[in-house]
Amino acid sequence: MVLRQPSPVHLVPGDKTGSYLAEARDTPLTDEAGNSRITTGDYASAIVDTLETGSFIRERFTAAAKG
Repeated sequence: MVLRQPSPVHLVPGDKTGSYLAEARDTPLTDEAGNSRITTGDYASAIVDTLETGSFIRERFTAAAKG
């Protein structure tokens, strides 16, 4: 079971860039400026990558854009 939460504060339309962070935690990830955002393409990729690699099993995780 993979639990993807919390969601990023700003989920914005956009393509997959491959530039995102994913961590096991209960609070949204933020960049250096304190923003939590990710494109829909990267968000979907983070979920699929997690399933394919078996990361974060029985853990909550969140993802956000780098930089």
